[in-house]
Amino acid sequence: MSSEADRQRVLIFGAGRVSGPVVEHLSNNPHIDLTIVSFVKAELTRAQSICPKASLVQLDITVDSTQRDELIKTADIAVGLVPCHLTEILAEMCLKYNTNLVMASYVSDKIQKLHERAKSAGLTFLCEMGLDPGIDHMLAVRAIDQIRDRGGKVTSYELWCGGLPAPECANNPLQYKFSWYPRGALESCQREAGYLHEGQVVKIPGGGSQVLERYEDAKFQSQFKLEGYPNEFHSSYLKLYNIESVDTFIRGTLRYKGFCSVVIAMMKLGLFSEEKHSLLLETGPDITWKSFIANAVGLGKDVTNEELDQAVVKQIGGDDSTLSAIKSMGFLDDIPIAKTGTPLDCLAGYLEKKLAYGPGERDLVVMHIEVSAEYPDSTRERTDIDLVVFGEAGGHSAMAKTVGYTIGTAVQLILEGKITEKGVVIPVTRGIYNLVLPALEEKGISVKQNTVKL
Repeated sequence: MSSEADRQRVLIFGAGRVSGPVVEHLSNNPHIDLTIVSFVKAELTRAQSICPKASLVQLDITVDSTQRDELIKTADIAVGLVPCHLTEILAEMCLKYNTNLVMASYVSDKIQKLHERAKSAGLTFLCEMGLDPGIDHMLAVRAIDQIRDRGGKVTSYELWCGGLPAPECANNPLQYKFSWYPRGALESCQREAGYLHEGQVVKIPGGGSQVLERYEDAKFQSQFKLEGYPNEFHSSYLKLYNIESVDTFIRGTLRYKGFCSVVIAMMKLGLFSEEKHSLLLETGPDITWKSFIANAVGLGKDVTNEELDQAVVKQIGGDDSTLSAIKSMGFLDDIPIAKTGTPLDCLAGYLEKKLAYGPGERDLVVMHIEVSAEYPDSTRERTDIDLVVFGEAGGHSAMAKTVGYTIGTAVQLILEGKITEKGVVIPVTRGIYNLVLPALEEKGISVKQNTVKL
């Protein structure tokens, strides 16, 4: 048994969906003492079932700053599995109390400003250490480094990634189920997007269906029948990957075929509006989805089913299959709406229940990366990288495994002194990906990489 001086104290903030693999991975190390903090008692109970020896603390870190800070002060490393707006609080406190930090969240401007101070203090704040961002960074830069090692120049980069229900569980018109915050998933469908094409930035405005209307059928992983639409374009990725002279750069989201057309139809019916709606105010009279849609297409509540069907088809500009999808979702039925003010909030609450994973169902993560390059002898190549991970029915989800094992591995490597970079760090160096990616393979998170001549 290790002495008290040899023991390492890991403090995990958050015990939600992705925490299980983190707790499982770190609990296998007999030299680590785990403390898990969550405001939700049920989450702590689930965490204890994975690691009975863990110390559990039920705490709202936004309210009880005294206890929060005492926990950080005594930890060797903290793990942030909390909403993005709380990661900045954790980073500030970890810097104040000289504690290392690992998170899956994107680096905000506020956290980036802590870099020099954290570096001077000899601290590692390893961020963007999940699936996307995280595994995507490491796979991309490893492939780019391999190209450079052979004297090549990257000309094109594409990343496509999606968390989906396993095919046998994609049993609704959207072929999608929620494994995270439903409103956030819906909001992401109408954020502005963009990409770099032939050296020019193409911008797609948000706030409507324009982004989803740019969807394309995927030309990879054909067994899943996927489509993809672009994410927001950030030129910072070009600098991060050191490919600033690249001609094409796109990052996109994957869904099963048919998702985009159904969501576009829902948008045209006003279901994605974030404006307060008089019919959806909590103090107003009860209303059903059928009545709300009837109002959206300019009809009264006493409309016949046939009249409503015709008006909906005209509004969405779709066909019988799209109308069938809208009907199958229950939007033309007399189902009461749980009114929360805006159509989007009501929709999120409705779909959270209707599109939830059932007992014994599993999810799927698909990631595809393409990196094209040219070499001094004028040869051109494309490297394809594919990651496919299935969740376990009754066990860890694919999303939890790809995020959680990545974080857990990083924590252990920092404690072992194998990841030594200081400051605010993103996993884009050989010293990180050469350690983390092989460790993930041992957990069943492995990729297939293939290079073809162009």
